[in-house]
Amino acid sequence: MEWSRGKKNDGESIEEAAKRELMEEVGVTATELEKVGAIDFYFDDKPEWSQRVIVFLATNWEGEPVESEEMAPKWFKFDEIPYDLMWDDDRDWLPLVLNGKNVAGGYLFDETQKLWEKELLEIPKKI
Repeated sequence: MEWSRGKKNDGESIEEAAKRELMEEVGVTATELEKVGAIDFYFDDKPEWSQRVIVFLATNWEGEPVESEEMAPKWFKFDEIPYDLMWDDDRDWLPLVLNGKNVAGGYLFDETQKLWEKELLEIPKKI
């Protein structure tokens, strides 16, 4: 099997790609996904790393998360999420998403992959 490394395959919707990636990287099948954000990442000295990321929240799934080459899933209590071990941007947008907000924005990183500039907006949920 060829892994797409988080990219959408030809003929695949973004939601289908998210479900496939979840299965490949964590071993679970999402039965409910909610699109909660769109974030642009820019890398000053590595433009090939720049990308738009569509953020989904899996609210229901089948199976148990398993470790893969990509990640080692681990459960945390809400107030014990280790934001200090994450990229700078994660500390900014992830708490909003986990508190029920939708987000859109962009992050610019310098040559050391430190956050240089950002813009993040909370987007109203559809009624």
